[in-house]
Amino acid sequence: MSPLLKFTVQDCYAWSPGRVDLAARASSAMQNRDVSGERGAEIALPAMLRRRLTQSGQLLMKAALTCAGNRQDVRYVLATRDGELTRTLNILAAIAQDELPSPADFSVSVHHALLGLLSIHTKNKAGHTAVSAGADSFAYGLLEAAGCLTQPDDEPVLLLYCDEPLPGPYVAFEETEAPRQPLVLALLLGKPAAARDAFGLHFSTEQVRAARTPCLAHDFLEFMLSDRKQQTAVGTDMTWEWSRAA
Repeated sequence: MSPLLKFTVQDCYAWSPGRVDLAARASSAMQNRDVSGERGAEIALPAMLRRRLTQSGQLLMKAALTCAGNRQDVRYVLATRDGELTRTLNILAAIAQDELPSPADFSVSVHHALLGLLSIHTKNKAGHTAVSAGADSFAYGLLEAAGCLTQPDDEPVLLLYCDEPLPGPYVAFEETEAPRQPLVLALLLGKPAAARDAFGLHFSTEQVRAARTPCLAHDFLEFMLSDRKQQTAVGTDMTWEWSRAA
């Protein structure tokens, strides 16, 4: 197993129409918030920003602002399995029809574009990282975020994760039989002030004899909301272990 990386979850926001109860409990877990309405619904994005975002992009932006607001001392880490493939499809369709791609689709089609827009909106110069690692994207994003917390400064890290079903023409390339559940997740992470406050992350290349965990992000949320001390999740090429202090 790897050395243990420790972190605290200072705030959390989750949205998943396929796992409404889990998302609601995760969103309310940190401060016992009322979950009768969606957190983030009250955040109104500027019209100019909203026009540049897809629906999932707007949800991710609202998740980020719900957890971190306009703080300028937060480092951003975005983990996304495929990015916004609908934009890629729009670009390819335009090229196939011998037309110019939409400037909006072209300019924000890369993985870190959403972080760029978020940084501009919040005037945050703390830096950001985009991670894409297939089905293990959430876990590698968490690894990157927890790794950032080992730096000597006290800069918190906002981990953002977004996944959605593949659009029509790409469905044939889906890696799993079960359809993906749309998920938008924001976790504001910080250094643990005391050992008892910490969550932990181990990882290993040694595969366990168990079925692959369908969604690592959902698995971590379920662990975070449970009273279990540790839980093993099986990724594509890595085994991940979430833990909490005794």
